[in-house]
Amino acid sequence: QTLQWLKAQAEKGAYDTGLLYVSDHGESLGERGLYLHGMPWALAPDVQKKVPMVLWASAGFERGAGLAAGCLAPQLQRRSGAPLSHDHLFHTVLGLLDVRTALYEPALDLAAPCRAAAAAAAVAERLPAGAGAGAGAGAGAGAGAGAGRAGAAAGAGAVMAPAHGGDR
Repeated sequence: QTLQWLKAQAEKGAYDTGLLYVSDHGESLGERGLYLHGMPWALAPDVQKKVPMVLWASAGFERGAGLAAGCLAPQLQRRSGAPLSHDHLFHTVLGLLDVRTALYEPALDLAAPCRAAAAAAAVAERLPAGAGAGAGAGAGAGAGAGAGRAGAAAGAGAVMAPAHGGDR
């Protein structure tokens, strides 16, 4: 219901909305006779270490965060099978909110390829009309740098990805 409400606010133009949900850890609920979440990392079952993550952003939020339009959902969808950690969460939030700090690592920011694609598109728009062929190659290379890891494509919606909690 929360996501539907956020989408409605964005569609009305009331707010540029986004949703990020992730748990800090999983929980054993009797699987293999285990309960709670106090096992050491090496012994803990996957249900204690892997937690869902949902990240959704309206078109206005994407625009405000400097992301290529429609890039975030497909970018996350491509990463959904890959192991992620709370380190990704930290650096993604820093990037989305444009927090400038020496602690920020773009390689751990899940939205960084969408920011790179938006920057490449902006550069291509500013080039003179006669520079089209060379500009396309340059913009493609810029977008391709992000595409090598995850890429950019059109689309929107909520994406769920496993995030691995805990400290390793």
